[in-house]
Order: sequence, then structure tokens, then C-alpha cells
Amino acid sequence: MVSILLIGTTLTICTLCVFLLLSARSDFYLVCRIFLVFILIHFVHVLICEVFFGAPEDRFLDWAAPYGLLYGPFLVAAQRASIGKLNKRKILLHALPFGVLLVSYLLILFFEGYREGWLQMHRIVLYRGLNVSFLVYALLVIFQRTKVKRLLSLFAIILCTTSLLFISVRLSMPESSFNRFQWPRSVAYFMMTGVVAVLFRYALVLLAERMGMKKRRVARLQVAETVEVSYQKSVLPADVMEKYYERLKNTMLEEKVFLDQDLSLERLASKLKMPRHHLTQLLSVHLNSNFYQYVNAYRVDYACELIKKDNAGTPLEEIGLMSGFNSKTSFNRYFRNQTNLTPSEYRKKYREE
Repeated sequence: MVSILLIGTTLTICTLCVFLLLSARSDFYLVCRIFLVFILIHFVHVLICEVFFGAPEDRFLDWAAPYGLLYGPFLVAAQRASIGKLNKRKILLHALPFGVLLVSYLLILFFEGYREGWLQMHRIVLYRGLNVSFLVYALLVIFQRTKVKRLLSLFAIILCTTSLLFISVRLSMPESSFNRFQWPRSVAYFMMTGVVAVLFRYALVLLAERMGMKKRRVARLQVAETVEVSYQKSVLPADVMEKYYERLKNTMLEEKVFLDQDLSLERLASKLKMPRHHLTQLLSVHLNSNFYQYVNAYRVDYACELIKKDNAGTPLEEIGLMSGFNSKTSFNRYFRNQTNLTPSEYRKKYREE
């Protein structure tokens, strides 16, 4: 048991260090870091209980702690943050059951008279609440209509599997037998370690991508002159370029393909019925831009129009998503680059005018 906890604690510390190295500022990474700190506290608490309070009468120090009630809310918080719709006040409401059971745990911990009369009821409420919490939050994420990160899907599957395992075994044996077994706590520790392992793998992939991006950036700088010369040698005729440009402009204005959050260079080229490298050349040579700059310029213009027409106080994050951006960070960055104002400053300035 202690070996599992030591592995989980070490893995959590390593994962947290990798996330700190990434130094990303989005809400999603912030939620991941806070969650890792929370798991680390959970692991340390359980480890202390196992090493120093292993007597049967002290076991409640471990199993009565309501840490598990926050795993589901953290999962939903990460899912909402990944699509730019994190509402911190609503997420705090999800943590309310944890707060109530935490007060109960502290009363049991510090008042022996209260412990004798309430410990059994606390255990029943806590573990039934854990099963419901794991299952409900996992299903909420698994059956989301919006695209969910693979990391969060794996997290949800782990919670769902743990919940179903506990429920099935609990229903198949008497409560007295269930309480004598040590394996429920082992399953919980394996679940915690599994969640951290998924986060660790995700963090390593991100770190590798970040390092790869730096290498590719250097490579692009080294071949920039070669690419420019090749474009000059193989540049499309002016009449073809103009025809392509008209087709591109009409598609952007009439069909508003930029509102698609998953729009890519390949998908846009297919929509325009032109080769991908012709579209790249059109953007770089004729428009002196690239795919992301060009598409996001339309998205910013569209967001500006939505802000001007909005009288209901629609959240700016939602306006960004409606305009085709897939995160609050990219929306704010491109909006500021194009207008020299943040979305909130733009709204305030427009209302004052």
C-alpha cells in the first residue's frame, strides 16, 4: 500500500514540475496545476495516515476525509476551461458537498463525543456520495456535445470505472464484509495514480511539442530565404491569382467559413477547390499574410460587429467562441493585435461613443 502511495506522490511531483515548466497561462493549465497540488495534498495525507496512524481505531483519519468529492468538479472545471467557458463561481458551487463533508470530518476529528454518534452516518453519506459524484461527473464529460480533450476523456473513464466497480461490489456483498476488506482503498489509490499518470503523459507530450516547435522555428528561419526564392520562381500568373482571391473573399464573406473553430488550411483549400500549396501562395505572396492571420482577422471583425449589436451583455468569452475562436487566450491576443484594444476595452469604448 505504501509503495503505491510513494509512486503516486513522486509521479504527482514530477507532473506538477513539467506543468510549471510549460509556463502556459490559459485557464485549462491553471486548473491542471491546482488539481495536481490538490492530488499531492491527498497523497501526502494518506501516506501520513498509513505510516503513522495505521492502528484500526485511527483508520477513519484516512477513509473519512472527503477528498474524492472534488475529483468530479475538477474534471468539469478542466472541461469548461478547455473550451473557454470556465465560470469560477459555478465551479465553486460544485465544491459545496466537499465543504459540507469537510466540516463533518473536522468535527469527527476534534470532538470524540461527536465522533461516536456521527462517524457511521458520515461514512455512509461520503461513500454513496463519492459513487454518485464519480459517475455523474464522468458521464457529463463523456457525453458532452462539444469536443473533449482525450486527456479529459481518459480521466472521465477512470472515474466512471472506479464508481461502477465500487457499486457492483458493494451490492454483491454484505456491508460488514465490505468494511473488512482493504482493497477499496487500494482501488482508490490506483485511481489517483492512474489520473496522475494520464496527466504526466499529457504534460510530457506538450513539453515535447514545445521543444519541437522551437526547433522548427529555427529551421523555418534558416529556410525562409529559400522558400521566398522558390515562390518567386513558381509564382502563379496574375490572372489566376486574382481569380483565386475573388473566390476566397466571396467564400469568407458569404459562407462565413471562418466561424468554424476547426477550420484548417486543408479544409479551406478543399472548400475553395484549389490545391493547398496554391492557397498558401495566395496568402503569402498576394496578401502578405498566413492562414491564421487571415482567418482570425475575419473573426475579429465579426466579433466587433457582435459587440456593437449586443445589448444583452453577452460574456465576451462567448462572443469569441461565436466568432470562431476556440479559446479565450487566442481571442484576446488576436483582438488586441488588430484593434489595439482588449475586447472589454472595445466594448466600453463603443458604449461611450
